[in-house]
Amino acid sequence: MHYLYILRPARPELVTFQPSDENEAILEEHLRYLEELEHRGVLLMAGHTTAEGLRTFEMCAFQAESEGAARDIMNKDPAVWRGIMTADLFPFRVTAMATASAQV
Repeated sequence: MHYLYILRPARPELVTFQPSDENEAILEEHLRYLEELEHRGVLLMAGHTTAEGLRTFEMCAFQAESEGAARDIMNKDPAVWRGIMTADLFPFRVTAMATASAQV
């Protein structure tokens, strides 16, 4: 089954000011976590909006065997468990997906 989680900054200052060194380190852990999921064949895609301020969000689409397993994957994301992002989980149906990313 496929799932999607939406990440949003837990506090407004995370998008309105330069991240602290600690938050920057957490974001690096978050990216490494996504790379690990991709390497394991779990992650389908991840990305974030280019909107500025409080409208910005990130999404991660992935595969999991159940909603419980999907929630576990989401909650193990360092940005979530370390509290700099909130996350909402949704069942997700992939209807189309490119096989290679195109440069625009």
